[in-house]
Amino acid sequence: MRRRPSRQERRPELLAAVAARAFEQLGATMQASASAQAEPREQLLAIAEAYVHFARVSPARFRLMFGPLLATRAQHPALDQAAAASFAVLLGAAERLDARLALPLALTGWSLAHGLSHLLLDEAFAGLKVALPEPELLVRQLSALVLAGR
Repeated sequence: MRRRPSRQERRPELLAAVAARAFEQLGATMQASASAQAEPREQLLAIAEAYVHFARVSPARFRLMFGPLLATRAQHPALDQAAAASFAVLLGAAERLDARLALPLALTGWSLAHGLSHLLLDEAFAGLKVALPEPELLVRQLSALVLAGR
């Protein structure tokens, strides 16, 4: 008779399924935001806003997606595929803006939105004695600075 896996043994598989679904949702959100814009530059800005918004409204899923589980995503094909598809949305927008610099643009944009998302979730700006704009506006401003310097 075959032994049924315990909850503890199934846990990584279940978490990978949740993370895969979250990546699918993030990718769909970024795609919808980009599709609403005609210009590639505006698509990238909209993707950055959507990324930060997703992190802020789904912090537990966001942390799961980019936590230790991501390092083992090759063991979870659905998670690996969903994460890659999510990045492909960003890379596609970067290619439409500048095919020559698409990968560095995508990685820079991702790094900026991801880092800002974590800083916001961790309330790192709470102690600053300056007024900051709303998070989606802040990521738009920071992303526009990066795109201006490309």
